[in-house]
Amino acid sequence: DYVLDPYGRPELAEPELRCLRFNLSLTGGLAACAVSRQLDCGVDVERRDKRRNFLGMSRTAFSELEQAELRQIPEERRQARFYEVWTLKEAYIKAIGMGLSQPLHQFSFALSAEGGAQFEPAPKRPAQPWAFYLDQPSELHQLALALGAAPAGGVRLFALDSAFQSGEARLLEKSFGSIAGT
Repeated sequence: DYVLDPYGRPELAEPELRCLRFNLSLTGGLAACAVSRQLDCGVDVERRDKRRNFLGMSRTAFSELEQAELRQIPEERRQARFYEVWTLKEAYIKAIGMGLSQPLHQFSFALSAEGGAQFEPAPKRPAQPWAFYLDQPSELHQLALALGAAPAGGVRLFALDSAFQSGEARLLEKSFGSIAGT
């Protein structure tokens, strides 16, 4: 059984299980589930082959810093960078449990070419350490994970590919360290 918090995020109903946090994401061909003990967590996965007006979408969902960075990178990298930032933002708002009541343009991620990132939280959010992870579990998918702190030993990623519906899924497993923290 589960209960909903004030923003509609499900939590386990049993008091002795309330220390477990979880989040789910599903897109064409991939499912991901984040589970942690005590740490707020959010996961987002998107297909990277969707054609979108990346600059147009960034005007409403990205901070000014993120918009400027997206305009400045070479056009051939724009789609990949859009999905990296988009999944990080989605994972974060899912982790804080507020969904879109936390406007996406009020916080930002600055990604470096070396794979690192800086996170700038929304002005009214309480100070708290965060750890963020990016991965491409398949050539079609972008995944981001947000955790309310960096766990000792890093994170292990498990994701199911599109065959999970037929019962013939491949379990994708990877260990990795955070790209950003606060």
